[in-house]
Amino acid sequence: MNLIDMLPSFYHDSDFVKSYMSSQSVEHNFIKESIDDLVNNLYVDTATWGLDYFEEELGLKTDKAKTYEERRERIKAKKRGNGTTTIKMIKDTALAFDCGEVEITEMYNDYAFKLKFVSEKGRPKNLDDFKNAIDEIKPAHLAYILEFMFNTHQQLKPKTHQELSPFTHQEIREVIE
Repeated sequence: MNLIDMLPSFYHDSDFVKSYMSSQSVEHNFIKESIDDLVNNLYVDTATWGLDYFEEELGLKTDKAKTYEERRERIKAKKRGNGTTTIKMIKDTALAFDCGEVEITEMYNDYAFKLKFVSEKGRPKNLDDFKNAIDEIKPAHLAYILEFMFNTHQQLKPKTHQELSPFTHQEIREVIE
């Protein structure tokens, strides 16, 4: 933003005013960007350097090798996983990760529950952190099973080898419709 544009037009001809306002515009823009950056770091979804503080507050180990998105997923999962464990809490924790919708089936006789990924094919890219989040909130006596969706041979049968050849094995299992 150029501050001279906020002044009456008769100031626009003055070299002194233009020079002064130009230098003030640089400072103004720097301060505005600093404030915007600070505000962005107050919210998990837009934080960058502020993720360190969220992780510290929640007792999570900071791992700079992870992407901002992976770190945000861990933070959101940790925040959602407080309180008495319920199916809703487990679903909410799962939704903190970019893995789509999950269905939860309780298996009482086996002291377990199943998390079935129902809206996206393949495994979540941040699977280790996903498992850690579930391990942290589930009751210790319960086991769990993860069930993923993949393309089946039956679904791919109409495709020719020529149509599938440009894709990797993983893409064939997870991406092709």
